[in-house]
Amino acid sequence: MAFLESPPSLPCALHGVLRPHTAYESYSCDGHRILLCPKKFLHQKLLLSAEDFLTRQVLTYRQKEHLDQKTNLCRYVSKADGSITIKEPSKKTLRQYEVNGQNHLDYVRFHTRENPDLIRRYHEQPEFLPGSTEHFISDAKLDAILYHA
Repeated sequence: MAFLESPPSLPCALHGVLRPHTAYESYSCDGHRILLCPKKFLHQKLLLSAEDFLTRQVLTYRQKEHLDQKTNLCRYVSKADGSITIKEPSKKTLRQYEVNGQNHLDYVRFHTRENPDLIRRYHEQPEFLPGSTEHFISDAKLDAILYHA
């Protein structure tokens, strides 16, 4: 088993800072760079991706905006009784007419600047809640990953 080149001495909010720590500080093990983080931060999947945020928050928000303003991207559905219901545009339609080849990260940044509450709502999802056994990595799973068990 290989050991770290130098033992970490990271900041601690409860006990004070032991030494300065920068976002670029890293350690290596057998020539591979490693990132040290508390186990409770480990998830089975990447929690924040531009694509997921775009689909789950930004496009949902834009659907509501279009519906509230009754834009021409909204869908009009005729009911059996002859009444017409206005529905939000589909996410596929929004991708086609709004995103339309733009870099998704740029599109997400623009709409998040316009409505910063989107990011708060995104982080209120169940997978971000501490102790969510469905999303966090179990001790057994972590051991299997680390020790190839």
